[in-house]
Amino acid sequence: MFDHQHHWCWNPEGLGVREALAGILATWPAGEVAKVHYSSPRTELREQVVVDKATGRKVKRLVPPVSTGHADYVNAFEFSMFMGLAEGLDFDVMLEAKAKDLALFRLRGDLERYAPGVARRFGLGAGASPMEADGEPAAESD
Repeated sequence: MFDHQHHWCWNPEGLGVREALAGILATWPAGEVAKVHYSSPRTELREQVVVDKATGRKVKRLVPPVSTGHADYVNAFEFSMFMGLAEGLDFDVMLEAKAKDLALFRLRGDLERYAPGVARRFGLGAGASPMEADGEPAAESD
């Protein structure tokens, strides 16, 4: 399994994204489409409630994000760059985002607006072929 965010967090060999992805995809059985996990790291400050040791009262404070935490949404520009690095490789993408389906809907719109070439790979936007449930292009009818 290739996980984009984990690749950046844990990559002791220092492999490039494409090199690591291609190597992992080569391990999948013939006839099966590999699955890739994609997420963006959380970047915003978080509000945390803590007990003030001096007063014993609960107070709110802002804490920096944990770099391994998943964001609510997927950064469409980073996703587009990843898909460019993965050009020509065959795999399905599973998004890992706190906002779940809302993250997918936002990413779809962002790709159509900012990265139409990537959007077409997923059957979105002008010039895209409609996709069947199995990911194959739909048969055209007259």
